[in-house]
Amino acid sequence: MAIVTIAHALFTWREDGDHRIAYHGDQVEIPDDIVDRYRHLGVFGSPATNAVTAVADPTENDPAPVNRGGIPTVALDPDRPKNAATRPVWEAYAVGRGLDPAALEEMNKDSIIAAINELDASLDLDATQEQEQDNG
Repeated sequence: MAIVTIAHALFTWREDGDHRIAYHGDQVEIPDDIVDRYRHLGVFGSPATNAVTAVADPTENDPAPVNRGGIPTVALDPDRPKNAATRPVWEAYAVGRGLDPAALEEMNKDSIIAAINELDASLDLDATQEQEQDNG
């Protein structure tokens, strides 16, 4: 038996008739014959040796990316729903951000997302203007 660290996202093997599962970074004890069979595939190793080197953020000084409709796609709020979320999820998020619930009743999901994007853009513009006034 060998104690190894799993380098792949998921590794499964059979041992004593049972299926075993280990995840990336797990240290597990595995029979030597299994280790020998899979070692050449890079399944085992320390997470540090398989780590991705950090690179500078390429968008650090770039303008916010936009989708096909010209709407910024960078979310200012980490709680922002995914675009695939349902209309009720977006409506609840919009109300939480301060949009008028009565106005939201007349909107479809895309309109709600556009309203939130406009709100985010106005907040970003306000912050930029404040920064310029502080620097000026």
